[in-house]
Amino acid sequence: WSKRAEVAQEFHALAAEDKKTDWGLKTQQVSLHGIPGAPETSLDPAINECWLWHGTSQVAAEGITDSDFDMGRAGSKVGSMFGRGLYFAESCMKADEYTAQDKRNRCPMLLCRVVLGRIHYCDAKYPHSIADELEAKCIGGAKGGGFHAVLGDREKVRGTFREFIIFD
Repeated sequence: WSKRAEVAQEFHALAAEDKKTDWGLKTQQVSLHGIPGAPETSLDPAINECWLWHGTSQVAAEGITDSDFDMGRAGSKVGSMFGRGLYFAESCMKADEYTAQDKRNRCPMLLCRVVLGRIHYCDAKYPHSIADELEAKCIGGAKGGGFHAVLGDREKVRGTFREFIIFD
């Protein structure tokens, strides 16, 4: 929650023209209201907070749910097209590409509450060539490159799915 509060504070301090929140997130209307064990607090669209999918392995899913995401492992298996960050997707079909089957042939996916804050939009056809630049735009949030996340719009340039990447 401390990182959420930090991003919210930085986002609210931005000039009005830098506070874009109308990204058309496909999961923005998802509600977990009434689901046993679901968080009672609602999402805050004013800071681009949303539900997004994260595909992973069974061991990594257990580590994430037991403690938290480990930025030191970001991009260590698959997924560094937009830089070494944590990758999320609106579509479970996209998140499934990052999964690894467990011994029961199940592929773990986590539905994560993600605060995107100020989003840098990227529709580059070959984002891997500017991955370091994209990462630098987001490291340190408003104190660093000024952004909190990257929206990689592969839907626009390749007809697949949008990805959302956070770096710290």
